[in-house]
Amino acid sequence: MGARRRAPAGSGACNPLALALLFFPVKLRSIRPPDDITPNPNDPASVPPSTVGPDQLVTPGDPDGVTIDPSPPWVPPPRIIPSAWSGWPADWWTPVWGGGSGYGPPLTDTAWMCIDLNASVLASMPPYLVGAAASLDTGWMTNPDPDTYTSWEEFAKQAFWDFQLGETFILATARYATGWPARFHVVPRWAVDVELVNGVRRYQIGSTDVSGDMLHIRYKSSVAQPRGIGPLEAGASTVAQDQALGEPAVLSGGVHWQPTQINPTDSALIPLSDRTQARIAQLLGVPAPLVGIPVSDPQTYRNVKNFFDFHWRAGLRPKAQVVMAALSAWLLPRGTTVELNRDAYVEAEPLERAQTAQIYNAIRDTPTGPPVLSVEEIRTIERIPTAGDSGIAPPAEPAGA
Repeated sequence: MGARRRAPAGSGACNPLALALLFFPVKLRSIRPPDDITPNPNDPASVPPSTVGPDQLVTPGDPDGVTIDPSPPWVPPPRIIPSAWSGWPADWWTPVWGGGSGYGPPLTDTAWMCIDLNASVLASMPPYLVGAAASLDTGWMTNPDPDTYTSWEEFAKQAFWDFQLGETFILATARYATGWPARFHVVPRWAVDVELVNGVRRYQIGSTDVSGDMLHIRYKSSVAQPRGIGPLEAGASTVAQDQALGEPAVLSGGVHWQPTQINPTDSALIPLSDRTQARIAQLLGVPAPLVGIPVSDPQTYRNVKNFFDFHWRAGLRPKAQVVMAALSAWLLPRGTTVELNRDAYVEAEPLERAQTAQIYNAIRDTPTGPPVLSVEEIRTIERIPTAGDSGIAPPAEPAGA
């Protein structure tokens, strides 16, 4: 660029001609490559596409020039499941990630109460058979695994609890001579590895293939995903918001916190918390008042009674139907099902039940035919013992008899 040129001393402005001469070599360098580089001899017009105008060398919209690579639909990423490396002791379990639920963050108190309420209510409903032969072995209805459980209710609560979290695994450990399962128990979800092999699910516990003895009941199923998805996975952001609500803020950059006199009610934290907890209850099919979440409408006895009926119809019955249908197909021959008796949870008032029994007792096919329900059948349904049964004393003899 040469020596730097300065304007004459004492001049009030720079000479334009001097500036042009000063920057002329820079302009030449910026628009022309060095002389030792030979330009590419290819003619730009012969390299397709040579232009974007109407005479371009490609065919507009040519389908043969476009390759469409179909990709599979988006699915949620797989869970990260800890697995044992080569040399891991066979007697050691891999770490349990995700707290008590098996996967994901630990349950909030609202989610725990809702899952516990649903599982406890469904477990308290006694099972009964429909269309069963008299010779059918059904000892599991009392206790499916005496070495593990104390009763059917304990097994049922575990099964319905895991089902609400996404999936339930039930492993058969003994079978009747007919081949149907006789002993079985719930397996923790984190202990089972599931893979799709040619569209068929294969199950392993450790290195043992248990596909032939495993019942896998999924809350939400997909042909492209081996495991089930639960409602709390769809509402993960709501659960996280409920967990984070009320935690202290982290300040940095010289910001200091000054306490204020605004209480949680004035700052709308309490209504926000109630709304978040109500959404978690709705995800699990539980009316908010049943788990202590306040509602704005005043509650009367009739409204509260209707909550139980709504809870059964919208929340419990769909879950019971899926689980009991899967158990029926796995445990019983075709045409026989096992169901849950809901009467103890949604039964009518004694007056309504007495009126219904009276109507059934009066309905007959013929004037002399048997009624729909006899008095003895009504006693059995209402668990009313007869006078000679234990617990009810016979009427006293009248005086002077």
